Amino acid sequence: MEIVLLKTFVSLAATCNFSETAKILNMTQSTTSHQIARLEEDLGQKLFIRTTRQCQLTKMGEIFLQDAKDILKKVSDVEKKFKPEHLTGNICVGIPDDIYLFRPMSQAIAEFTATHPRVQVDVVASLAESLRGDLDSGTVDIAFLRQASDINSGIHIGSERLVWSGADNCLHSPDLPLRLAFISGPCIYKRTAVNALESAGLHWRCVMTCTNPEGVKAATKAGLAISIFNQGDLGADMPVISEHRGLPALPSLNIALHYASATPSSAVTALAELLSSTLRLMLIETR
Repeated sequence: MEIVLLKTFVSLAATCNFSETAKILNMTQSTTSHQIARLEEDLGQKLFIRTTRQCQLTKMGEIFLQDAKDILKKVSDVEKKFKPEHLTGNICVGIPDDIYLFRPMSQAIAEFTATHPRVQVDVVASLAESLRGDLDSGTVDIAFLRQASDINSGIHIGSERLVWSGADNCLHSPDLPLRLAFISGPCIYKRTAVNALESAGLHWRCVMTCTNPEGVKAATKAGLAISIFNQGDLGADMPVISEHRGLPALPSLNIALHYASATPSSAVTALAELLSSTLRLMLIETR
């Protein structure tokens, strides 16, 4: 049984579409179909029910899927353990646009490239919605995305506690709306804050938007506005505004790992595992 057949099978099980799988694996649709047929012949079992445009796993296909994933992971683990120089290629990774995450994740990437000099790693730091688009287009190979706690997509890495921070003069007054500062664009922090305030029936207005999180911090430190932050991202000069001051409680957010491909390369998987463990440790330390 050839490893390439297992990779094609796992990818097709994820997409349920021969054409999409062929694009992901950079092969023709007829080659994809032929490889699945060879695998079914090797196993003596039908793995997919085919229709005109889509396909779905048979009962035996569902059973075999986990076995195929286990085999591919084992092969990848062995290659990483005994042949670190085997890893090659270019990887683009997307990470949240937060200063407090840059140092540990940058150090982990530097460690990875030192161990695997034949792998070229590029980094994109941006908002979750932007990174999600990069995943869909294949611009990045992996991305760590912030998402609401009720979203189960991706591989869960950890949770972040959100808090309010800002000067006392910006707190709620019956006669005046709250003054807020936010990152411009589709920022999940802004969406979370607005949902919490409107659910609590509090009036607010945005007095500043900025493309850089450091600009929002500067606005809160100067007394121009309040905003929400990850607790681990607060400096000593950024006090947390306790909930008894009239502001609503904030939910936690999750960070999840997402792959652009259903069958990532060994290099992509190795970097994803290293960054995942680094990020998990970081989130534990900042609780």
